[in-house]
Amino acid sequence: MTDKLVDLHIHTNYSDGSYAPAEIVRMAKKAKLSAIAITDHDITGGIKEAVAEGEKAGVEIIPGVELSCEVNGSADGEMHILAYYGNLDDSRFQKVLESFRKTRVERASKMIRKLIELKIMLDEKEILKDPGNFSVGRMHLARLMVNKGLVPSIRECFDKYLGNGKPAYYPKQRIDPEKAIKMILATGAIPVLAHPLIGGDDKELVGKLKEYGLAGIEVHASRHGPKLVEKYLEWAKEFDLLITGGSDFHYSADGELGMLGVIKVPYEVVSGMKEFLKK
Repeated sequence: MTDKLVDLHIHTNYSDGSYAPAEIVRMAKKAKLSAIAITDHDITGGIKEAVAEGEKAGVEIIPGVELSCEVNGSADGEMHILAYYGNLDDSRFQKVLESFRKTRVERASKMIRKLIELKIMLDEKEILKDPGNFSVGRMHLARLMVNKGLVPSIRECFDKYLGNGKPAYYPKQRIDPEKAIKMILATGAIPVLAHPLIGGDDKELVGKLKEYGLAGIEVHASRHGPKLVEKYLEWAKEFDLLITGGSDFHYSADGELGMLGVIKVPYEVVSGMKEFLKK
């Protein structure tokens, strides 16, 4: 195993992460990561900035994006599909991402109205100043509530108001996984099942995704202990899937590295993706 390590699941402030892409790259350098993937929700706008900083810092940047999908046609179930490489700037693909972001704005507006009914007074203008340049989500609402002193912590925001089934929750738009995978493949990108423990912990389901064109599975993830890693490695072998991994990094409460680089993913997984693209 090489000493070079990577993190292939990172969010910036273009979606629900706390840090700008360039800042993430500098943190990755500090964490001694050789390569990182920028995988924001429904937006690829942060990749260019990360690449520019990566060239200066000597950190390889892998372009990516993360899509939310239905589980077995249920509005409640959710799995995430990551896309790596390919032509993510494809105009048709970008139009779909733009439509997803518009529905995110509508969802945020509905949740803000629910919060106001609960006497949590937020102004839409505070959160939706320029929604075209980022992908708004519940984390933005939670951070605003904490910053305004309306709740003591982000965790309490979700536990009390914004989590699934809580009084201010409103479901987001999700697409059929087959459609998502085929849309990703049309750009020449690699579709990978993110953190299967969350929404994808079903061997039969993973088999169906493989039939749709799924190419990889995120074996190494923050919530995957040794037994889960072993299980997903077996699934990867059985279904001939690429093995990937990442921290799903969003923010660090203490301003240090937090989870970034904690998941020890060898550079070989990047080499494997590059070989896949050649084929």
